[in-house]
Amino acid sequence: MTIRQLRQNYKKRRNEIPKEKREILSLQLCRRLHRILTEQLPYKTVLMFYPLGSEVNLLPLAEELLKEQYELYFPVTGKDGIFFYKVSSLEDFQEGAFHVMEPVTRQKLYETGAAVSLTPGLLFTMSGSRIGYGGGYYDRFLTDHPKVYSIGVCFDQQIQTAIPQENWDISMNAICTPSQYKKA
Repeated sequence: MTIRQLRQNYKKRRNEIPKEKREILSLQLCRRLHRILTEQLPYKTVLMFYPLGSEVNLLPLAEELLKEQYELYFPVTGKDGIFFYKVSSLEDFQEGAFHVMEPVTRQKLYETGAAVSLTPGLLFTMSGSRIGYGGGYYDRFLTDHPKVYSIGVCFDQQIQTAIPQENWDISMNAICTPSQYKKA
């Protein structure tokens, strides 16, 4: 199966998870990530994403982290790459490129320093391999920001034992699903 076919197949599989089940699984994932971020990892800067379609919804986690004084950054994607902007409220979003919700107020750009990226994708392995949506945005960003600790986040149905990788694909430092967390 080609990478393109894998993307189509796993997007379809994710879309087939009933909405109510996705909501429950997303909340389980948020609880697991909250424990990991607050008890195991030293980072107070978190790069997140606004859910698109049937992606895992991390917004409940974002609400909690904002209350706990974490710095949260959400992506804006353009022709020059992906850039993360600080968000102080989850009300501060509008639809942008690729129908992705983006921060309206672009008050502070994440540039460098220690941070954790909760990274979306269509398919992962527990050893850290990732297949994204095909634009290479996260691969380029993570290459340019080596101090960012990347956690691939997804539903358990998006995990495979092995997936094809290109030489430019960046592996995740860890993978987190509703049922498990594993450092790669």
